[in-house]
Amino acid sequence: MRSLKFIHKNNEPCCFLSFPSLIGIYLKNMPNLEGWWESRVEGETLPIFPQLQYLRLQRCPKLSSMPKIASTRQVTVILRDVSVQVVSAIIGPLLNFHEIRLEEIKDLKDLEMEFHQNQNPNLGSSSSSMSSQSLTRLRVLKIEKCSNLMSLPEWIGTITSLWDLKIIDCPKLKSLPEGMRQLKSLNWLTIKGCPQLQERCKEGGEDWPNIAHILFKRFTATAWRSSSLIRTTTNPHFLQIDI
Repeated sequence: MRSLKFIHKNNEPCCFLSFPSLIGIYLKNMPNLEGWWESRVEGETLPIFPQLQYLRLQRCPKLSSMPKIASTRQVTVILRDVSVQVVSAIIGPLLNFHEIRLEEIKDLKDLEMEFHQNQNPNLGSSSSSMSSQSLTRLRVLKIEKCSNLMSLPEWIGTITSLWDLKIIDCPKLKSLPEGMRQLKSLNWLTIKGCPQLQERCKEGGEDWPNIAHILFKRFTATAWRSSSLIRTTTNPHFLQIDI
């Protein structure tokens, strides 16, 4: 399967299918995969996968197009080592998300720009890729090894359902927006391998007011170690792991 370039050949019968019962898609280690269809076909912009609950795309670096997904279910999306254009297409207004994981998206610099602007006309998504409607049920957001990510959008404060936020190995991310103060349901914040961000988020730091309300916080520079490194501060709701 490593040589596969397209999921559907356009000369095959029934090249457009809505997959009405499919609940999961997992595409992994497909270095030559470019898209779903070999070329543009009638109906390709119509929403498909109405029952999808799980989507994982991993190590598909050449992937540049995906169908427009419009599931009626809550969806968990894991995108790892794919292009930022695919991220913009998948994280769209037609989905209700439960969990989003963005991992090793090396060209991801600005969530505001990438989620609101679809830069690739071949991708099945609207020009406003991220909408508050699609995030009203989001519970978990994990951003890991996005080495060029520089900022989080102010509108992150509108994701009032968010319960768990993990930011791992994003060394260029320097601060958290004030909108974080609006996340009253956010109970867990993990920051690992983000030295500049960790400095600002420590108690008394510039970003501390943005996260002081969060019940559990975990900060570390490297991999987790023994529990003896855990210490509490004067805030009884604060948990800090120092390395």
